[in-house]
Amino acid sequence: ISGVTLAPRSDWGRRVQAAFADEYALAGGQIVDQADYSPSTADFNEILRRLLRTTGQRGSSPRADAQFVFVAAQPVHGRMIRTQLRFNYASALPMYSTSDVFDGAGQGNIDLDGVIFPDMPWVLDPYGPSAAAREAAERAWPGRSNALGRLHAFGYDAFRMIAELKRLRGNMSTPLPGLTGRLAVDANGRVRRELDWAQVVNGKPVSLPPPGAIPQP
Repeated sequence: ISGVTLAPRSDWGRRVQAAFADEYALAGGQIVDQADYSPSTADFNEILRRLLRTTGQRGSSPRADAQFVFVAAQPVHGRMIRTQLRFNYASALPMYSTSDVFDGAGQGNIDLDGVIFPDMPWVLDPYGPSAAAREAAERAWPGRSNALGRLHAFGYDAFRMIAELKRLRGNMSTPLPGLTGRLAVDANGRVRRELDWAQVVNGKPVSLPPPGAIPQP
């Protein structure tokens, strides 16, 4: 499966784009084109038309050799890009991003509808243990849990892992289901974290099954 990438013209954007391209190539995929954008821009139409080879005219369709677009963006730029993909008749092209694109406390998340991204259970779990932990943090620190939530989740999982390290370093151990993801320890002692996947629907993240193939929005 091949796709294209779009990232900001910054150190962060270059790192994200390179990391995605490298990992995707190792998985057997192909990036057929890439583009970058100025962090100060609000008009992505020309960049998108050049990257996707569309004309912006009704009936035009994105290039046939791209089955998805991967976008590295913060929430404001992510919403703009998703909106302008619709304007350029490319809304049916799956758009993937990192967790940076979604801010649960932000405004206008409905503009991200269709975007697919990975994130930790702390953000995506609507009813389970992570949701209960979020609610407890909000009660303890009213109004601050959104800004500090990820740090709460990492601290909680770090504390839990202390008691689980010996088990996790075993060859046949199962991952620890944490607030930040499914946690495992590799042969070099590094913690590996597997995230969940979600798609934005009506401005809210809806959990997706573990990826076996690229899901369609």
